[in-house]
Amino acid sequence: IPAIGIVGRLGVPLFYPLIAVLFAAIGITWAAIVVTSTGLVTRLAPDIGRSEALGVHTAVAGIGVGTGSVLGGWSAGALGYEATFTLSGVVVLAAVGLVLRSDALVGPPGTE
Repeated sequence: IPAIGIVGRLGVPLFYPLIAVLFAAIGITWAAIVVTSTGLVTRLAPDIGRSEALGVHTAVAGIGVGTGSVLGGWSAGALGYEATFTLSGVVVLAAVGLVLRSDALVGPPGTE
């Protein structure tokens, strides 16, 4: 959340509780994303192969977290934090666009 960077940059101790609230919001949001994504994989995967689908989902998420951390750290060091947060926002919006254009929003077979 870029708001955390903005509030943190002010450096005023009065804003530190706000930073704590924003980080709590990030944690709650992340928890909802993890539970929801696992639920979607469980719902959309056929009975045969569901365990493999969940394993692939977990592996890909782990690879994404590791790769994103490395690239984010490199980007922040090379380009600065503002550019990194902007690039992150662009990547998220591009991903949303790809999902909305794909068949990923279709339910399991037989539910149309």
